[in-house]
Amino acid sequence: MSDLTFFSWQRSPMYDLVADPTPKDGRLVGSLPLTLRDLHGPDVAAGAVPFHLVAARDVAALRPGSVLGVAPRPLARDAETTKFVHVDFRDPDLPWRYTPATAAADRLSPWLVVLVGTAAELRLAGTTVAVLQPSVLTAHPLADSHRWAHVQDDGRRRTSRLLSRRELYPATEYVAVVVPAYDDTGQPAWDPDRGRQPAALPVLYSWRFWTAEAGDFETLAFQITPRSVGKLGRAPLTYARGEVQADLEVRGAITTLGTDPDGAPESAARADLALFVAAARALSDPLGRSILTMPSYGRPWVADLDATTWTATLNADPRFRGTAGLGLWMGLEAQDELVDAAARQLGGLDLAGHLIGQLALGLSAARSLWSRRLPADPIRRLDTFAPLMRRLRTPSGSALGALVGGASPLEAALFSSAARRLLRRGAAWTRHTTTGFVSRPALIAAANRCPPPAGTPAGTPHVDSVARSLRLPPLAELPPGIVRDPPLVGPDRRLDMDSIREFLAEVLRPPQPLPCAPADLGLISDAVAAAIDPYGAEPPALRRIQARITGIALDDLGPLEVPVGLDFPTWTLLRDRAKEWILPGIGTLQKHSVVAMQTNPTFIDAYLVGLNTQLQNELHWRNMPIDRRATPLLMFWRHINFETGLPEAEIRPLATWRAGSELGDLDHQVLQPGDTTGKRDLVIVFRTDLFRRYPRTMVYLVKPPGPATADVDDALTATPSFSFAAADKADRQFLGPIFQGALAPDVVFFAFDIDPAKLDQYWLVLDEPPSELRFRRVAPSGAALGGLTPAAQFAFDTIDKPTRVATSGSFLKSKGLELQ
Repeated sequence: MSDLTFFSWQRSPMYDLVADPTPKDGRLVGSLPLTLRDLHGPDVAAGAVPFHLVAARDVAALRPGSVLGVAPRPLARDAETTKFVHVDFRDPDLPWRYTPATAAADRLSPWLVVLVGTAAELRLAGTTVAVLQPSVLTAHPLADSHRWAHVQDDGRRRTSRLLSRRELYPATEYVAVVVPAYDDTGQPAWDPDRGRQPAALPVLYSWRFWTAEAGDFETLAFQITPRSVGKLGRAPLTYARGEVQADLEVRGAITTLGTDPDGAPESAARADLALFVAAARALSDPLGRSILTMPSYGRPWVADLDATTWTATLNADPRFRGTAGLGLWMGLEAQDELVDAAARQLGGLDLAGHLIGQLALGLSAARSLWSRRLPADPIRRLDTFAPLMRRLRTPSGSALGALVGGASPLEAALFSSAARRLLRRGAAWTRHTTTGFVSRPALIAAANRCPPPAGTPAGTPHVDSVARSLRLPPLAELPPGIVRDPPLVGPDRRLDMDSIREFLAEVLRPPQPLPCAPADLGLISDAVAAAIDPYGAEPPALRRIQARITGIALDDLGPLEVPVGLDFPTWTLLRDRAKEWILPGIGTLQKHSVVAMQTNPTFIDAYLVGLNTQLQNELHWRNMPIDRRATPLLMFWRHINFETGLPEAEIRPLATWRAGSELGDLDHQVLQPGDTTGKRDLVIVFRTDLFRRYPRTMVYLVKPPGPATADVDDALTATPSFSFAAADKADRQFLGPIFQGALAPDVVFFAFDIDPAKLDQYWLVLDEPPSELRFRRVAPSGAALGGLTPAAQFAFDTIDKPTRVATSGSFLKSKGLELQ
């Protein structure tokens, strides 16, 4: 607000030319001085030209867009009774532009006024408003109207504003109208002291609104007081069986500061209940029928309930057994809601089960055929695999392409279905052969041979060509002795070896690599067999089905049992059905109170064991394939992980709880990053209308760097920053709540992840939510604001500044400890 500047009025300097402040015919008359000079002579004539200024009587309506905004907003039903009604105008001079009066120093009455009245005082009728009761005019004396208008400069632009000083009453309907403050004669439009009370006034702008209950953020926040309420957070429990009777206390999910009581009454009740439970488990029926007794909490997660500390305590302590029963009851009451949530998470589990069943059947059949019918000969295996090799992909193409491509002498047609039909047994083509059929392995082996290399370079004749023309075999196949070697050259004759070398160098070419390379049929056969082996770690069918199913690993193809985990804040079940168990004794907390309390991990453990027990039974009764040892519900409050911004579990799965741990043990909790202490969290409980009327109120803790007053003041007036790294968690100066909730419209709570014993190191702060600029009619104490000051000072004195209320953590802790 420090960048705002207010001025009492603003209008055109033309009004400086008005000498007579008395309006004529409702308008001010000014005089424009003129002087005439002869440019070609010494003559000079002086005079004045009168002119009339437009006044209020000449205005029939406001131009569209003239009004920037109003407060309260039109049709609002939660208007605050402590604030002024106001109208903002776009033009900074509009409220004084047509005033038929001259200014007196810093005082100039506007020609417009905002009248605010109830439906019984004002009635709109077209472009006029009927004044039904004169009290509305008395509440707006025009003699003080110069204080109700001002100019505002925020450094970017100037605007103007009209205020109404009318006192507002709670839960009342009001009509607000902008009307002229002067009549056609230039006189004030009303003056009840002189009997001038018009029956109707022209309306230039209007709207309706309704007020809320009395007070605003400041008044409600200042009324909140730390209190001590006996028995808050604890419910009485009487254990009575036979001669044993003990008066106990059961603590709720939110309970008082301090430790749980564990004295003689608790020990007596626990010992007696343990004997009863043991006797009930030892009962048997001669006919082998099941005996219905109390639930055995901990199954199916724990095999030996008596040898496990937390299950022994849960089943033998009437306080915790009752809390588990509360969870079981909530599971019964909310069974449809919880089962629907589980069904939504399971999604297409039925289809997945069908696919997995078909996969298991197919793999079983394939493995049987593979073991009984797969040929041992690699070439026969390759011939068997040939129909699928065209679809079997490799890094360079298909498996068939690797067999017949490149330098391989094999052709793809040899492995086609047409070739199989042509060479099948009994066909006319093969009937008269020696064996009556063509062996495909022998045919493939023969086709996999490369032709012999050419005997001469391309384009030169060869002796074999002559032999073929004479129908003789190739030269290499003739019997020895038919072709005689040429005679050796005698010593009397000499060969020109140099010429022969030159000739051969011209006609002979370097040896070229063979254009053909037989395929390694055994290697290819083994590679294809390994790729499609149904006994392999990942058969192709399993990979295809796994690609269609997300969230389930196909390690076991037996009947599905899925570990369900629901994102469900289970405290809401108690809030909607048995809120007294979240905070026992909440009805005794009086209005405008704040109390420091703490969460109860023992209650949460026992409650979630009972709730998960019932939900597991219900899901199996409805034939939903879930893992019997899974823990579907791991949330109570629904904590948010500050690093990921996502909800996370608050307890670990029940099957992982250490056998020697107690209920509420740190091992059972899922700790936030950087948290090493866990256990209980601080809870601040309010009973006030503040959060119902201002739901965006910011609640946080501040840890001053030192005990000095200056350190505290600096910390409480600083702008809070809630970002931090896990390593700096213990050194945070500003702490926001990790979760919050409401038990009733006026009962809300905020939890902070600090040790409740360290509350005296912090201050609790409430910040008013951001809102539009408003002006207060009264202070939180009820005293009127403004006084008889000029308009600019009046605006500055009544501006509604953001409110911040801080309460000492030491005081809160001392009051909270009184509840023990």
